[in-house]
Amino acid sequence: MRRALYRPLGEGNAPTVDAISLRAGAIGDGWLPQTAGAMAFELQKAPSREGEQSGKQTRRLPYSRASFERVPHELGALCLRHQVNIEDAIVSSLEILAEARAISVSLDRASVPMEEPIPRPPGRPRRNAPKITRVFHMAYCGTVTLHDGNGRALYSMRFGQMPGIDPLDVCNAMANVVYRLREKQPELRLQLLADGAHEMWNLLGRASRKAS
Repeated sequence: MRRALYRPLGEGNAPTVDAISLRAGAIGDGWLPQTAGAMAFELQKAPSREGEQSGKQTRRLPYSRASFERVPHELGALCLRHQVNIEDAIVSSLEILAEARAISVSLDRASVPMEEPIPRPPGRPRRNAPKITRVFHMAYCGTVTLHDGNGRALYSMRFGQMPGIDPLDVCNAMANVVYRLREKQPELRLQLLADGAHEMWNLLGRASRKAS
């Protein structure tokens, strides 16, 4: 089916818009949002090869590995552009239970295995030479948890940061949540949690000052 493309009047360099895809909330070059979300769910569990195999076995997502590589990343890029607004909306809609007395903020890191392409050496590569290698990078994760007077967890929000990105970003995101929660209930006490690594406490300390 042919579709008309539109561009804002007087903005010659503005991106063109497919009005039908825009109204349907399509991702990328026409992927429906529920399909893109399902592919992203598969990709966060396993690499694209396994996602392709799982989709074909279940006959739910019979798409190529290239699609599993492209579509979830396009969805992720779209979410990142609206990350602050999404998180603010989630926190604004959160109802703090009457028994809540404190907030804990925890931060940790873990070594994550990742697949990366092997740089092609000069000259002709040997036959059946591997093209992918497995390497480990450091990723950061954290939680913001509401507690009652006995320390029992009432509700938790989980945060993660991919390797290669400043870990202070995830700390700032948690600090923003704490700030919003304490706007609603200023008497909530704040407790920071981490292991003995100086880096963890330095990051938490910088973020906690923004949440105060």
